Amino acid sequence: MNKKFKNEPWQIQGEKAEKLFVTTCKKNGWDTIKTSYKNDFLNHFDFFIEGYNQKYKVEVKSRKKISRKDDIYQDDWIWLELKGKNFSPGWIYGSKADYVAFEMSDSFILCKIEDLKEIIKKKVDIYKKVKYPKYAKYKVYTRFNCGDLLTLIRSNDIMEIMSFQFLK
Repeated sequence: MNKKFKNEPWQIQGEKAEKLFVTTCKKNGWDTIKTSYKNDFLNHFDFFIEGYNQKYKVEVKSRKKISRKDDIYQDDWIWLELKGKNFSPGWIYGSKADYVAFEMSDSFILCKIEDLKEIIKKKVDIYKKVKYPKYAKYKVYTRFNCGDLLTLIRSNDIMEIMSFQFLK
């Protein structure tokens, strides 16, 4: 856990998703090994998963709200981070993960990181910047004073490139 943010709602939500991912993997026949803080922070992957004679590095993403001010978490749109805070590579382009596991209400959807990059190339207008999160659908949004670049992709697009689905 990053102690600097330990009581932030997004940090708590992320930790819950990671714990649930571990139990969900086990239920689906996969073992998990939590990675080091260095791999989590610098290489953008949370777990090694192993099962069925396969081993992968996975970045886990919890369910998100469209805007932090929203009351509910939703499954219709997925946030992708193109650049991180202070213009560091985000978890899409800076990741050493093989897969990203997106938490949904009833499952985790695992997609190859390279397939996510292809969706961005094909569908996101990276030159169209918007001021508010609700307008970030296939456009680019930057949080105030962060230097990050984020976009929203419809979850149906993610389902089309899904490699695995682990039911909760």
